[in-house]
Amino acid sequence: MNKKNNVESISLLKLLNEGILDSKRGILYGEYGFIVTDITFDEMRENDQPLFRFPTRLESYAVLLCAEGEFTMSCNLQQLTIGPQMAFFIKPGSIIQCDLTENCRFSVILFEEDLLNQMNLSMQKLLPHLGMLSQLSCINLTPEVFDLLNRQISMVAACISQSSSLSYYDEAVKASICTFAYSFMSILIQEINLHETQDSQIHTREEEIFRRFIQLVTEHYRYERKVIFYARLMHITPKYLSSLIRKVSGYGASKWIDDCVVLDSKNLLKYSSMSIQEIAYYLNFPNQSFFGRWFKDHTGMSPKAYRDSE
Repeated sequence: MNKKNNVESISLLKLLNEGILDSKRGILYGEYGFIVTDITFDEMRENDQPLFRFPTRLESYAVLLCAEGEFTMSCNLQQLTIGPQMAFFIKPGSIIQCDLTENCRFSVILFEEDLLNQMNLSMQKLLPHLGMLSQLSCINLTPEVFDLLNRQISMVAACISQSSSLSYYDEAVKASICTFAYSFMSILIQEINLHETQDSQIHTREEEIFRRFIQLVTEHYRYERKVIFYARLMHITPKYLSSLIRKVSGYGASKWIDDCVVLDSKNLLKYSSMSIQEIAYYLNFPNQSFFGRWFKDHTGMSPKAYRDSE
């Protein structure tokens, strides 16, 4: 289980131990990877444990392929709708929340960064695109590419399902994962190049400032919640920044900052072992009472009520 500053993020092992993922419905490779193929909404609800119902900071990579239906996903303040033949890519440290609908059918592969390190994947071609990768999470796929990735996920699952006593078992599993990883990285680079071309044509300076603002908020929200701080980093006036953010997004700059704090507060309340007082100090509130009032003002619930909610 990964711990940072005494905060428990959700590792694969924790997802399995707490029943958020049911090991009977997927294939587990050690403590490093978990593959679910062709699962439906009804199957996820059997144990009344909807996947990522509450905001969850996931310390794993994840790729989700939607075969049927559509659902909404919140990822680091970004609201997305995912439909058929779409892929959703999650990076470690992302805070996600999922609202599935009853006609959903999808496959998912989750894997820890340690597994990638063990396989010595060549990332050189992806490195120049890491900046853009932070903004890309949802990808439309052609039918051919969607089928290819699904077949490769099934192959990974089939390799893991073999007896681990077989000669070259680990080598075969890792080779199948490498095949999927390289295919998906190729798709990512293609999609990034397309977005970069489109961005150079359609994104205004105002939109670029908004994207930079969101990036800065996700980096500094624990300690800085005043618009003036972000305005100074961006070398513009707070008044201009506030009006620009509202013009581009429909919401004020302060709301985006507050939403980021609320998102992490919910994650910590649900999945960390920290007390409410410790969470208050971790998020740089002066005391537990102040945090409690602030949280209730923004969510309509006290921190304890949210922690105890089902």
